[in-house]
Amino acid sequence: MTQIVIIDDHEVVREGLKAALRTHGYEIAAEAASVAEARAQITHINPDAIIVDINLPDGSGFEIITWARSVSKTIGIVVLTLNETDNYLLAAMNAGASAYVVKSAPIEELIAAINLSLASPLSFSAKGLKAAIKTASTQSY
Repeated sequence: MTQIVIIDDHEVVREGLKAALRTHGYEIAAEAASVAEARAQITHINPDAIIVDINLPDGSGFEIITWARSVSKTIGIVVLTLNETDNYLLAAMNAGASAYVVKSAPIEELIAAINLSLASPLSFSAKGLKAAIKTASTQSY
């Protein structure tokens, strides 16, 4: 069974995700509310995938993404966040995430992102990715 670690600082989000993902056949191996807890759980469990929020009380989900990708090329990394901006999406992609889903998306979109991240962890999928890349490529710095 696929083992997933959920990383979000809001307990109600973690509980909702656990219930929804279990109905789709996933095993929730652990959960974490901070960067420190996430590192400990990922190190201890070596999950197949993680679902990570960007904003955490002791740091950023980007730290977890970069670290997790450096220790495993096969872990699926799905960002689940309120942040809908192109900058966050591109930062997640550059950090090593496999997929990016906004919290307002239907559960089916999250399930599809998890499945894709498991099948191809080094690829990247996100709604609006092409537009974000196009916008970024036309900006002058």
